[in-house]
Amino acid sequence: GGGGGGGGPGAVPDAPPALVFEAAPGAGVKPPPASRSEAPPAAHTAPASPDPAAELSTLSAAGWCVAVVAVVVLFARVPRATWPEQVGLLAGMFGVAVAGGLAVGVAAYGVARAVWLAGGIARWRARPVPA
Repeated sequence: GGGGGGGGPGAVPDAPPALVFEAAPGAGVKPPPASRSEAPPAAHTAPASPDPAAELSTLSAAGWCVAVVAVVVLFARVPRATWPEQVGLLAGMFGVAVAGGLAVGVAAYGVARAVWLAGGIARWRARPVPA
């Protein structure tokens, strides 16, 4: 095996390993660290102030969930009437995830709404005209 207390190249020493660093030039000798006899901090202490990054990630996750639920509800309830909004929401989510902004979603919504309007105008012009 590779264990044992022998002095060969594969020998494992009985003492735990220790890291040794050379002192930097001009560095004085530092006192040893404080003993561990101090009382340990309480295990479950509340942070002094909430972490802004954690709050932002929670709000971001909630926003994504709301957007996904909105797309699903629009698609399930009125898919033909709200497809421009669905396209805008999905493109907005894509824009935030990939492009870093809502401009992609706003542009996609504008194009989708223009296509929807052009289709409505074409249907209105193609309607039968009473004589």
